[in-house]
Amino acid sequence: MHRITPLRALGQTRRRVHGIPAGWLRDACQCPQCVHPSTRQKLISTGSLTAAAHAARVEGCKVEWGPGSVSHSAVAADLSKDRHSHEFDVRFLDKYKGVFASGERSSEGAQVKQNSPHKLWRASDFAAHRSKHSDIDYRQLVTSDTALLSLLQQLQSHGLAFVRNVPVTEADDPKQEPQLERIISRMGCVVRDSFYGRTWNVKSIQQAKNIAYTSLDLGLHMDLLYFDSPPGIQFLHSLKNSVTGGESIFLDSYKAAQMLKAESPHHFKTLTQLPVTFHYDNDGHLMKQHRYTITENDINSDAPDGMRVFYSPPFQGPLEHVRTDKDMAALVEAMRAFEDILRRPDMTFEIRMEAGMLVVFHNLRVLHGRKEFDAASGERHFKGAYIDYDVMKDRLSVLSRDLKR
Repeated sequence: MHRITPLRALGQTRRRVHGIPAGWLRDACQCPQCVHPSTRQKLISTGSLTAAAHAARVEGCKVEWGPGSVSHSAVAADLSKDRHSHEFDVRFLDKYKGVFASGERSSEGAQVKQNSPHKLWRASDFAAHRSKHSDIDYRQLVTSDTALLSLLQQLQSHGLAFVRNVPVTEADDPKQEPQLERIISRMGCVVRDSFYGRTWNVKSIQQAKNIAYTSLDLGLHMDLLYFDSPPGIQFLHSLKNSVTGGESIFLDSYKAAQMLKAESPHHFKTLTQLPVTFHYDNDGHLMKQHRYTITENDINSDAPDGMRVFYSPPFQGPLEHVRTDKDMAALVEAMRAFEDILRRPDMTFEIRMEAGMLVVFHNLRVLHGRKEFDAASGERHFKGAYIDYDVMKDRLSVLSRDLKR
């Protein structure tokens, strides 16, 4: 923490205030003239700042800018004429002084986070984590904010968490409200609807419209990459599972991508430069997106190096942006190198999802799949749902703050 030492007297005009650019602070002023008291939305725009905004005087945590520091305001016509001052909360200054004191600017100009909240893992790492932080009990989840916070923290750190003893009575009574609806509501989140429905059944059926609805081996993948904005969090609730086979598998794609970069940087680079096409063309729907398998320096990603991964072979379409023999050969070699890492036995966490278990995972980080099963040997019925990652992060931030009070 970069603690602020308040100045004791009005100082000279300066371009930095407590290590923070004066213009940045003017843009971030929290006073009622600059941020609406009830909506908490800005009343000035960054483009309204003038040269006068880039120098200020300081007294303690109070900052004063000269006349005309903004050219116009949404509510105060005279704001552009007078001196403007605001006494910042010392915690606000502490927080953002740290931003300016750390972090490296990427080649794209993004400030990449240096301390990622994600804990990258192999199978043994996650097994050790799960042993230390046991699965969350359903009754605790629905009654205890501490248990809910633990679930959200595990989703942020490892992208994967399990809940046990979830009721399964809905399996024999389709009219019952799905437990996933109740759990998601308890989390303070909203179900992400799609053409699959608010919740959806995962079981082997004839003439399936999705490979997940068969008994075939379902390799590691992410869901709905053919959407412009794929859902961030996925829930799978085991209602029945008496079949032979069908074990669930999970893998940290961030770890795999990090390993590829270290072991085969040229293959890693290829996957950041040649886009893959994902599509869904079935059952009256036609959706398509083009994505690089790996991206870096995304300022909105909390992963190391601002990483994101998009991998879903079952839902790939014809590669519309790979147009030369050279590029195709390079993509095949790079994808093979990546998949060689994915196939390493120590990378995949495997578990049999018995009835009453719920898995929650970060769909855009943790690859998931299922081994082939014998549909004639019993029943296998899971219920699924999605929420957006933003909603989960919102609940995590608010609950973390509230429980600290």
